[in-house]
Amino acid sequence: MSITHLCERYGASNLFNFREGNVSDIISAQEFIVKSKVKVLIKEADMRISGEAWNSLGHQVTRAVKQAIRRAKANGRKTVNGSDF
Repeated sequence: MSITHLCERYGASNLFNFREGNVSDIISAQEFIVKSKVKVLIKEADMRISGEAWNSLGHQVTRAVKQAIRRAKANGRKTVNGSDF
């Protein structure tokens, strides 16, 4: 997916609002979540999930991934491993 397409999709008024190559500045945190899989877990517990919870979950995932990336880089690797989480 190109930067131009993402900017159009998420309503960015101009490409220069985002750092080149940093698509995570454009992508919504919720885009990382497979909602159908989470809904199954929630439904199995006989619970419901609010819109606010989706945002929070998305941000938690984003933070965890960014932290894992930092750890992999600090260890001189270009591959994020399970131990980085």
